[in-house]
Amino acid sequence: DSLPEGSCHGSFANIPGRWIACEEHHALVRSGLRVFTPKHPVIDENYLASVELYKSVLHSKGSFVMAVMGDSWGAMGFLAMAAARTYNPSVTEMVFMFVPGCDQVCEAQKSVLEVNGWLLEGIAGEVKFACEANSPQQFREW
Repeated sequence: DSLPEGSCHGSFANIPGRWIACEEHHALVRSGLRVFTPKHPVIDENYLASVELYKSVLHSKGSFVMAVMGDSWGAMGFLAMAAARTYNPSVTEMVFMFVPGCDQVCEAQKSVLEVNGWLLEGIAGEVKFACEANSPQQFREW
């Protein structure tokens, strides 16, 4: 689902690679199909950012540290967690700081972490949220 009307982020609607894949997946789930093969991703600005993210994860040794700035649902951060967990066994610690840009989105990111918290099981690390007016001081202390 996209963010509520009046949300501070429009990334879902403005990045074709996100909404095309989501709409297609939603249609397949609604149709009752249990198994399907996803199509290749749409090549857009999100695709290029994802490639760089995966390169960073794959080159990490020991700790993977990431600040997720202004991402509406925190997708890039959660993709990084999943990639590190799945493809790079040399990552033994993950540290994330989510800086969502508005309070409304901060709560959404926390709920995504609740669902995807298993990504951190058995790995040292922490996840923090800078929800209070995105204070530069809070980021520096992290």
